Amino acid sequence: MLAGGLASASPVQQSNRPSSFLRHLRCRLHGSGRSRLPALDAVRSPRVVAWSLSVTLTALVVLTGAATSSDGATRAQSNARAVAGDVAAPTRSHSSRPPGRRASYPASYFNGPLGRRNPVPPTRGAFLLAWHSRSGWTRTKAGILERHRAIGRPFDGIATVHAPSERREAWIHKQGALPIIAGWTPGGTPEEIAAGARDKAIAAFAKRIGRYPFVVMVRMFHEFDQEHLAYHSCGERFAAMWRRVVTVVKQRGAGNVGFWWSPGEGYGRECTRSSYPGDAYVDWVGSDAYNHCFVGEAHCYSTPYRPGWAEFEELFDYEAGHANLTTQHDLFGPRKPFVVGETGTVYDPSSPARKGDWYRSVVPAAKKMRYLRGVMFFDVDATATEVARNNWHVDFPRAESGVYQGFVDMASNAWFKTRVPAASPRGG
Repeated sequence: MLAGGLASASPVQQSNRPSSFLRHLRCRLHGSGRSRLPALDAVRSPRVVAWSLSVTLTALVVLTGAATSSDGATRAQSNARAVAGDVAAPTRSHSSRPPGRRASYPASYFNGPLGRRNPVPPTRGAFLLAWHSRSGWTRTKAGILERHRAIGRPFDGIATVHAPSERREAWIHKQGALPIIAGWTPGGTPEEIAAGARDKAIAAFAKRIGRYPFVVMVRMFHEFDQEHLAYHSCGERFAAMWRRVVTVVKQRGAGNVGFWWSPGEGYGRECTRSSYPGDAYVDWVGSDAYNHCFVGEAHCYSTPYRPGWAEFEELFDYEAGHANLTTQHDLFGPRKPFVVGETGTVYDPSSPARKGDWYRSVVPAAKKMRYLRGVMFFDVDATATEVARNNWHVDFPRAESGVYQGFVDMASNAWFKTRVPAASPRGG
């Protein structure tokens, strides 16, 4: 995810800068290095996530009123420059709205590995997804069921790491949710994977998941644009690796496996634009972004729009604030269902009502995002491996009841009451 790590400051005050500092000057974000909890079975090294100087300057220009970006020529020119390779330019104005009550979708939504089985909301709205984790699978299951009781229904999709002996995907499906495998890779370098050296591991994975009589979405190589990750790569180097995995899975007959392509939202934009594997190899697209800043933090950016606290809209739809930067949603959403891969917000003790209100703000923002088909909330306490503020549980802190109520209010909104075509929940 895009949060966690070291305290933020002015770019010139930071140590450990990128080697090409003058060319890639970046603001180190507060809480930008993220590592998974041991409970996720996938601990990752902290990373630095930052906006490029051009993004920062854009934000400053917007704040001073020196620019007048709009849905007209400026955006059209920006989008035209952004598009390369297999990425199509967005064709909408920002005032566009999602389809009517019965949703209809372009053919490209169904020409990926899952074909017509690709899960999309059958009606106007978006899927409500969660990556919930506690210490051990038993406690995690209990936590998920508690969330279901609080919101009065199952999540549309639940993410977990792949643990073959525990058959987590089967339990998630039993709850009536779409199983999502997060963080899986076949191991090896991008070159080794692309060359076939990891085909045996891929085939074993396909055999295990292919036995299920239901769809499983795989979110592999997520945030591949982050430089500290072992599978970090860009352009054809990344795309070749991705296509190899998908090809082997399909050759093994695992036609129930979907693939979710999900970079970070605001880092390495040049990398993500050149790394799309192609429509035939992707079912969902998305991006990750978090509000990891407190109210009024002048040198902490979660969005290119402004420093400090950032609402959901400012994380994923910052063109609504007229920031002159094309979002991942607008770049990739026209061709595939756009599903936010990870998001959440910190709790600011100086402004205790803000976290609950942050959740309530999601639905009004989501309704403006034409291609948004789902949102996955990262529901994990990461303070053991990150900084003290990085508890992303949707009910943290419990003592502040308005926080959890904000999430419940959001989850209860009709906008999120679309259902994945899956089995009815059976409990347990």
